Amino acid sequence: MSGSLIYLVRHGETEWNQAGRMQGHLDSPLTARGEAQALAVGETLRDIGVDGFELLASPLGRTLATAAIIASALGRDPESIATDERIMEMTWGAWDGLTRAEIEARDPGALARRHADHWGYAPPGGGESYAMVGLRVADWLAGLDTERPLIVVSHGGTGRVVRGLYAGLDHAETLAQEEPQDAFYLLRGGLVGRIDTG
Repeated sequence: MSGSLIYLVRHGETEWNQAGRMQGHLDSPLTARGEAQALAVGETLRDIGVDGFELLASPLGRTLATAAIIASALGRDPESIATDERIMEMTWGAWDGLTRAEIEARDPGALARRHADHWGYAPPGGGESYAMVGLRVADWLAGLDTERPLIVVSHGGTGRVVRGLYAGLDHAETLAQEEPQDAFYLLRGGLVGRIDTG
């Protein structure tokens, strides 16, 4: 896994990011700012030089929209984007689409319970814990071809898990990482480096 060369990107800002809604496996469109963020990532990757890198995305709409903008900036056909469900965002189950205030109104104290067991807590209605996401991400990482470099468009929460597993971080260190949309990460040789697009 540490031999894989990956540029890891979070999708651009969405309308629900702006509104503070938990997207999970639901979706909302990219904002104009989100489209600009995706274009900046694509232009930065083009300037770095990523010939021979496969473009892989989560199959959710916001990641595919981001990946399509990146593909266009690289002069590639968006139809060439591959997808993998293992790098999808965690679902919040019954809480997908809700704000934190709405979750608290529906289930008082639930967010405090989640915070108390941040890695292991799974929201009701089929929600995923970070531990569950970690299992599918670990399976994905273990199967990577170290000779095949990737540009990967994923999500905030899942992206933290990818970086944490890749770099061998503990759970607290993994969850303490940032989730930027104006930067992306180079994963190489077991190390993770941030690349700003501003």
